[in-house]
Amino acid sequence: MSWQESLANIPIPASAIAALSSCLEPNEWNSTSVLHILHDSRAWFAADLIGIVCVVDQNLRIVCASVLDVIDTAMTQLLVSLQCFVQSNSSSAAEIEVDDILDALTSSVHPPDALVSMALEVAQQLAMVQPSMVERLRSPKSAELLRYLYPFIMSDKSKASSCCQMFTMLAPIVDFAVHPYLLDYLGKGMLVMANTSIDPTLSKLSIVCDRTHPLTTSIHSIDDATGWNSLFDLYPFFASAYGEKMVNHTLVEAGEGRGPLKEWFSLVWRELSSSWARSSSLPTPNRTLTIHGRTVHAPNMVDTWGVQTGHRVDVTMPNGASTSCRVVRLVDGNSVVVDQTLSTDDVVVDSADLTWFTPQAPIFLYIQDSESYFLNEVTAQARTKDLEFVGWLVAMAMFHQVTLECRLNVVWFDLLLGAELTLSHIHALDPSLHSSWTQLSSMDNLHAFLEMEELPATMTAVEYVNHALQVKATTFAWQIHAVRRGFTKVLPLAGLKQCMMSPQDFQFLVHGEIPSE
Repeated sequence: MSWQESLANIPIPASAIAALSSCLEPNEWNSTSVLHILHDSRAWFAADLIGIVCVVDQNLRIVCASVLDVIDTAMTQLLVSLQCFVQSNSSSAAEIEVDDILDALTSSVHPPDALVSMALEVAQQLAMVQPSMVERLRSPKSAELLRYLYPFIMSDKSKASSCCQMFTMLAPIVDFAVHPYLLDYLGKGMLVMANTSIDPTLSKLSIVCDRTHPLTTSIHSIDDATGWNSLFDLYPFFASAYGEKMVNHTLVEAGEGRGPLKEWFSLVWRELSSSWARSSSLPTPNRTLTIHGRTVHAPNMVDTWGVQTGHRVDVTMPNGASTSCRVVRLVDGNSVVVDQTLSTDDVVVDSADLTWFTPQAPIFLYIQDSESYFLNEVTAQARTKDLEFVGWLVAMAMFHQVTLECRLNVVWFDLLLGAELTLSHIHALDPSLHSSWTQLSSMDNLHAFLEMEELPATMTAVEYVNHALQVKATTFAWQIHAVRRGFTKVLPLAGLKQCMMSPQDFQFLVHGEIPSE
């Protein structure tokens, strides 16, 4: 049945159907005609006119293009006006105050023509009846306008207030709080900021971090400052025995600002995905070790430094060469054997040139198939606070416009937003695992496989997949809940949902866009 026949069955007058057919001709359509006829037919919106018309992909493309053509025209006028203001300003762009750029925006906003209102009405109806189609309603020029304003707005100390002012000024043309689907991920991030209730005199939170143990020392510093339950301006400092500045009763390096802030986020985030933790047993100062072949020797080194089989040691040799190796055997309390030859002669090395690492289960594991990180299934409940810190850290990174390394899979963001784990998620997360599950139905020795898994031999392949999926969902659920608790101490997840933040939008805000090859 054609879309015209579907409309006739509602029924909608034949004259209206004929007008719609005419204005949606692929080679003859224009935005004004399309929007006028859809607007004039709004009495039938409740009968899902838009939904029926846009079932046909060609019609959907024409309707979306008509909406965006009108909205982009309005946004282009604003963008050109702001660019002229910046270019004519005697100050460089970096010196223009946020109040000045907002004043220029106010002067550029004029009451929109009726066509913009029609476009927004059609867009809203389409977003309601076909939510999966909202990706097609993203306005390129709205994105370009907000990206132009972004450095002015987000460099302001009162960035949340400035974002709120900006969207209020734009509302006479487009109220993005009502039409967030028009925005890209960066615009939605600014909208989240605008909707966040923040004290304009945001408190400063000083964090003292030890580079050797960035995660634990940062958490302890935040604990001491009772800094979990609010937004703060973060000021990380790095502890240094040679520092000349005292912060939180600790000597620290002198640097502060964006540089240390980015370095701190990077150090802490990378430790969350590291399989190694630096040993908490510090080498005795001015102590030497002897290395010969694969043997490392020092009196009482095993007990003094807590060395065990499987530990890692990074050593800088006297010739400047650096090597990383694993302890494969304890000879006695004074000597260990590593997995590679370090020297053919006796070599004396200062203890300061060796760093010992103990293995640990990272919070995030790298998944080769999807080239992304995800939660570690074997994470112990004892690390609940670390997971809460992950959520807190992600929210703080969004607020401070710091992109995080070690890109988390988009599934992580979908689960954080409230989705339940599905087979589609497994496919996106680990294609090899998904493939092995789907091939179980053709497996000759399924019974033997089930027996090995200690499951009933009567279980079917479908039942096994459902069971395995539920096990994974349960394993990840408590971790996601902990992360969510940490995140919502800083930013409300409800605000992201109100802004129609998709999992990919969320991922891009935290990690930046995926570089094109």
